[in-house]
Amino acid sequence: ARMLEESDQDISDLARSLLLQDAGNMERMLREALAKASAEKPEMNMTAPGAARMVSEALGAGGLQRELDRLLETAEEAGMSPDDLERLREYFKQRMKDLGQMVKGMMKTEGAKNEQRESKAKERERLLDKSFYYLSPSEIRRMREAVSALARRLRNVMSVRRKRTKRGRLDVKATLRSSLEFGGVPFRIRYEDKRKERPQIVILCDISDSVRNVSRFMLQFVHSLQDMYSRVRSFVFVADLGEVSGLFEDNDIQTAIQKAIGGEVVNVYAHSDFGRAFKKFHEEHLEGVDSRTTVIVLGDARNNYNAPNDWVLRDVQERARQVIWLNPENRSTWGFGDSEMERYGRFCDMVEECRNLRQLYTVVDAMALG
Repeated sequence: ARMLEESDQDISDLARSLLLQDAGNMERMLREALAKASAEKPEMNMTAPGAARMVSEALGAGGLQRELDRLLETAEEAGMSPDDLERLREYFKQRMKDLGQMVKGMMKTEGAKNEQRESKAKERERLLDKSFYYLSPSEIRRMREAVSALARRLRNVMSVRRKRTKRGRLDVKATLRSSLEFGGVPFRIRYEDKRKERPQIVILCDISDSVRNVSRFMLQFVHSLQDMYSRVRSFVFVADLGEVSGLFEDNDIQTAIQKAIGGEVVNVYAHSDFGRAFKKFHEEHLEGVDSRTTVIVLGDARNNYNAPNDWVLRDVQERARQVIWLNPENRSTWGFGDSEMERYGRFCDMVEECRNLRQLYTVVDAMALG
């Protein structure tokens, strides 16, 4: 430190930090050099032999040895003893080795981080397309986080849309009327009053064995949207129908879902009967559907050859803003055997496969536009 202070040489920040073993400053410079090298060559593989050289060049290490050699020459000219010169030379060599190790260590760490990020990205892609039916318990936990993130995405999209439409739509007639005094030149732009009511959502979830995993995710998804809608009502059914909205008000999300699909609301061991459940909804809850209501039905439409009562959906569609049906079965199986999907689909504004998270993204986009 005394030698550097007394030297007339213009010492670089890198040489000063290296010789004084300023670890904090060295790490900062290394990260800046790594960022610079990555920006110049984004496709750079951190584990490739040339990557460390690129980072060293970005760091400015090319002229470092010349700086150290000049310092040795200056020390020798100043009369430093041969023993002290040798000690100084060995110290400089060790610092250069340390620098090389620091660069290699950072490259190894960054390479491991990149591999981990790539691995996570591949895992996310795999989970996007994996059917809800076949998720392991650990995958279900990860998917819960993804569904919550999906709900936040929809919330953000709708928030942006509300900001963009803050003043309402342009009212052409009112604008022209107010412009008559100016010879028809529209000096005063008039806007329609923006609708103040937020939309409502009603979900009917089939929780029979064949779709229970899908219902679990949809109930969580809808619960995550509650602050976006003026009202969220959730129903579950197998043959009978029961409302579970209150469960989500009185319990945490996972407890509420477990109670909703665990047999505390309806008999989960009964044979599916969509027609019966729909008829009960018509009798007891149809009045709660109006032009602000999005109705989402989740189920495979396999009705065990019971009366489908598809007229219920017709009446619901006439009252609702939109009706969305999410079917966890492959589209190629719809309409075969006891599937009533073709009947029900006639009275839906949107019918989609929903067997995985990627397909749920499609539904979310449609809801954002709806």
